[in-house]
Amino acid sequence: MSGPPSPARTAILDRGNWVRLAMAGAVMGLVVLAGTGGYAVLGGGRWSAEDCLYMAVITISTVGYGETLPGLHEVPGAVAWTMVLIVLGSGSMLYFASSLTALIVEGDLGGAMRRRRMQRRIDELSDHIIVCGAGSTGRHVLDELARGDAAVVVVDIDGDRLEAVRREFSGRLYGVQGDATVDAVLHAAGIERARGVVLALTEDRDNVYAAVTARSLAPDVRIVAKAVEAGAADKLRRAGADEVVSPAELGGRRMASRLLRPRVLDFFTQLTGGTGVGLEEVAVPQEGAAVGRTLSELALGERLGVLIVGIRSPDGSWITRPTGSTRIEVGSHLMAIGEHHQVERLRQVLVEGR
Repeated sequence: MSGPPSPARTAILDRGNWVRLAMAGAVMGLVVLAGTGGYAVLGGGRWSAEDCLYMAVITISTVGYGETLPGLHEVPGAVAWTMVLIVLGSGSMLYFASSLTALIVEGDLGGAMRRRRMQRRIDELSDHIIVCGAGSTGRHVLDELARGDAAVVVVDIDGDRLEAVRREFSGRLYGVQGDATVDAVLHAAGIERARGVVLALTEDRDNVYAAVTARSLAPDVRIVAKAVEAGAADKLRRAGADEVVSPAELGGRRMASRLLRPRVLDFFTQLTGGTGVGLEEVAVPQEGAAVGRTLSELALGERLGVLIVGIRSPDGSWITRPTGSTRIEVGSHLMAIGEHHQVERLRQVLVEGR
């Protein structure tokens, strides 16, 4: 596996090579125009513009077809101009060839074209999710997100790892190679239009920098960050993360639950494992027709087959045993158990009230 490029090189490599190639082409074009104009001026109308252009091109390219302008040796300065063009032409041709080689070898022309196509598709996304880091934690995040409907953009500095993840998920993910702490990289991932950002980088300091960058670019985006060390959680929240998750803490609690309450854990794994019936969070819309009505009036269980097992109120408190008399409030979140199509129907009922 090749080593990862530096953040700056990752962000500007393709553009720099294309700009260099364009400049080389422009230099060569100027030399051709100058050569054509020089012959036209020296000839004083003796030669046509087409003949002057042809002579300039074969001179610059050092093809060596000979003198195609009649009486070239009789025109003062024409031979000297031809020698100047040979020198200038050789230099411009070498500059263009080296720029093209740099684009193919350093920038990977085929890869650059694929990345451009990918970038055009990312530019069309909205309400998507950005996952920064395709390591062990990031892969589990991607596995969970892949079960949903939202588009996912993966950001990772390692191009080989990024490509491996895309192959693993059968190309269903979009990828941006670069450092997630760099503004240009998050811009490329479409952070201004994203629904949320997951920061799953290896080091806490990188997640902190990425949180600062993401929050400055998209003040309203929801950010969930990974914390490796216990003391990193507060720093991540101050940096702009809405939620901080410690894989070590969650892993420890899961191990204890597996030991003490294995069947309970199996039950929740069944609900959240994408096996058909799942536990979903459904937000109550601001102007939904179901607002103010009770669960009994909506008859969600009888009509839709979904079970409401909990409600998070707008003030952050929880109703862990909702009854038929519990009323739907604006800003609440319903914890619903049901199949995907049943939960989608629930969202529709909350809007239409029927």
